[in-house]
Amino acid sequence: MNVWIALLGVAVMVWLASTTKTGARLKARFGMLDGPGRAKDEDVDFLLRVCDGDASRVARLLEEARRGRPEMTEAESYRRAIRMHLRDRS
Repeated sequence: MNVWIALLGVAVMVWLASTTKTGARLKARFGMLDGPGRAKDEDVDFLLRVCDGDASRVARLLEEARRGRPEMTEAESYRRAIRMHLRDRS
């Protein structure tokens, strides 16, 4: 019986976290984005690959891509950083 109550409690917490503004803020704060705002895995992998696996270089590119546009989503930031890298490479 206690197991079912615990499972129900977890299910309710997940539901609340996924449907409330507070839950959305917490997910964003801990990097648990989902949906259209999240960067595609292939974009993350590509940027990491062109930066020779250097995560700090990726962070610098993303910071540069976001400069002047703090409202950008993670997906937009990665796409812009990739475009900037390709532009600078040519």
